[in-house]
Amino acid sequence: MSGRREGGFALVAVLGVVAFAAAVAATLFYRQRLEMDRTAREMAATQALLAALGAEAWAARLLEEDVRAGGVDHLGERWAIPTPPLPAAGGRLWACLTDLQGRVPLNALGLYSAKAWADEEGEGEALRATPRRVVMRLFALLDLDVAPARLAALVDWIDADGWPLSAEGAEDGEYLGADPPHRAANRPLVELAELVEVRGFGAADVVRLAPWVNVLDERVAINVNTAPALVLAALTPRLDLAAAERLAQRRPFFSREAFYAALAEETGAPRRQLEEELPATLVGIASRYFELTVWLEFGSWRFRHHALLRRGEDGRTRVLLRGRESVPASPDAQVPPFPSCTAGGER
Repeated sequence: MSGRREGGFALVAVLGVVAFAAAVAATLFYRQRLEMDRTAREMAATQALLAALGAEAWAARLLEEDVRAGGVDHLGERWAIPTPPLPAAGGRLWACLTDLQGRVPLNALGLYSAKAWADEEGEGEALRATPRRVVMRLFALLDLDVAPARLAALVDWIDADGWPLSAEGAEDGEYLGADPPHRAANRPLVELAELVEVRGFGAADVVRLAPWVNVLDERVAINVNTAPALVLAALTPRLDLAAAERLAQRRPFFSREAFYAALAEETGAPRRQLEEELPATLVGIASRYFELTVWLEFGSWRFRHHALLRRGEDGRTRVLLRGRESVPASPDAQVPPFPSCTAGGER
């Protein structure tokens, strides 16, 4: 009886050791799998970065070749054509260049003084285009709130001083009581997402505005060769959306004079008057700032890479900013869920 009992204890002990060994093995296997997944992800991320840097070099070369061919940028040029899926070191990529000057520059609002703002408000809905009027028309076309207090708060966020633009403005005093408390930036927007910090704006505004505006830290003209019809309509009350779409069909314009002539035909307004209403500081036919978007797939990993490119007066193109994020993989998709290379899906 004692022998059987000792044998039973030995069997239980053996089973316990086996179970413990199995648990240890399972844990080691799990950790090894995690380590393998981490290594695979790091390798994919490194491959993606190298491929994206290659895409940046390709885009810079394309833009430099383009400026040597002529001083006009339009959507019929090579740079404006998205790439097909391309092999990239065991994965694949798609690349797409967007002309950021085909959008409305929000940071241009920061140039207003309190007097200039008040004077312009007193003029009402005038035909002469200004940054304020263009932004207001864009908001109206997008069915966004055009309340003066919202625009005044945005100007106060962007301008360099700490004084409210008007009685409807918003400087530090408006934000220090917020939760959490903060101050007005008093500098140009760096990214559009900052807009949620401005009094009166929210995430819905950011999503709605994203395809139609830029936050470049330099005053640049809107390229009428690449601006979508909605942006063209925001330039002047003489154009409704249908007329702006007809004007867009006349592109490319190889000179400002050609643009003014086409606009005169479309609106019936004298060309000289249109030149005064839409000055050369506001509209142009060439661009310096572009955004490169690259979608990359390596195995089960997918990444999206963005780069801000500036083409200088010497024709050389430089990368000013870059960023990258992981995006959910779509095994069934044959192409990435690419946003169009131009605002609003127009080409």
